[in-house]
Amino acid sequence: MENKVFDIDRIDMIRDLFVFCCYTGLTYVDVINLKHDNIVEAADGEMWVRTCRQKTDIRVNTPLLPKAVEILKKYKSNQKRALLTNTVFPVVSNQKK
Repeated sequence: MENKVFDIDRIDMIRDLFVFCCYTGLTYVDVINLKHDNIVEAADGEMWVRTCRQKTDIRVNTPLLPKAVEILKKYKSNQKRALLTNTVFPVVSNQKK
C-alpha cells in the first residue's frame, strides 16, 4: 500500500495518513487532530507523538518510526492547508461522498 502511486492528490494524501496510522497505532481521527505541539523531540533526538485519544481520552506516548517521520516531512511543506486548523496534516475526509 505504501508504494501505490495515485494520480489524485487527495487519495494520495489519504493513503499517507492511513500508513501514518499504521506506523503509529493512532486512529484516523487522532491523526488528523494532531497539532504541532503533539510532535516532540526527546533528549536522545528521537521524535515522539504525545497526545490523548479522542474517543477514550487516554494519553498516548508513541515513538515515531522512520517511515512515519518521512510522512511528516512530506507534509511539512504543505502547511497552507493545515494553517486554518493548526494541525500537522491537512484535514481531509477519508470517505467518498
